[in-house]
Amino acid sequence: MKIIPIHSRMQWQLLTTICSTLVAIYIPLNIVLKLEQTTYVNFFYWFITIVFTIDVILHFIQPSIESVLQIDIKTARSKYLKTWFIFDLLAAIPFTFLFQIPLLGLFRLLKIARVAQFMYLIRQRALRLRDYLLLVFFVFWLAITAHWLACGWIELRHSNTNIDDVTKYVTSLYWVVETLSTVG
Repeated sequence: MKIIPIHSRMQWQLLTTICSTLVAIYIPLNIVLKLEQTTYVNFFYWFITIVFTIDVILHFIQPSIESVLQIDIKTARSKYLKTWFIFDLLAAIPFTFLFQIPLLGLFRLLKIARVAQFMYLIRQRALRLRDYLLLVFFVFWLAITAHWLACGWIELRHSNTNIDDVTKYVTSLYWVVETLSTVG
């Protein structure tokens, strides 16, 4: 069996990380603001579905390079099926499109765990930049968390008001950042 070069593997992981991040931003906004389904949104949704599906297939065909180096390919596949497979599969299935329930899009957020795994792998490989990467990754997770909290705050406080969506989000994000950074 031919092993996929690590450079190509890292590029693919970067693509899935970008897609997972976009999903982590879009899904909560779609749930609380009930965004309009445009052609671009549908294209984005199906592109993400295709990327996540290919990712499941690639991880089954060729488990992570660390697993291949430590154990044989059959054992690595078995390990993948017991650990990450269910998360990857649930993230790849287009539940929101199939059942028209935005809350089912939360299954796609399971893929964000793979982002954490990818960030760990990057930090292990780039030893010279380790401290800088740690700071960048901290800011990334802080921004994602602030976004999720802002979406939760919109649902709690602004769901029945006649304020436009941008004002709701900016006000909620301001409140979240203020609370996270001070006494609030």
